[in-house]
Amino acid sequence: MAKDIGKPIFDLFLLVASAIGFYMATTLPAVSMAGAFPASFQS
Repeated sequence: MAKDIGKPIFDLFLLVASAIGFYMATTLPAVSMAGAFPASFQS
């Protein structure tokens, strides 16, 4: 009986891609807004 190797490889790819994405997201520089929202923006 042939073993299906596609799903474990896909799962491993997703795990590695998420780890890389998480690492890249944690290394983003802090961003500050240039100004406050105008008074008309508040509800």
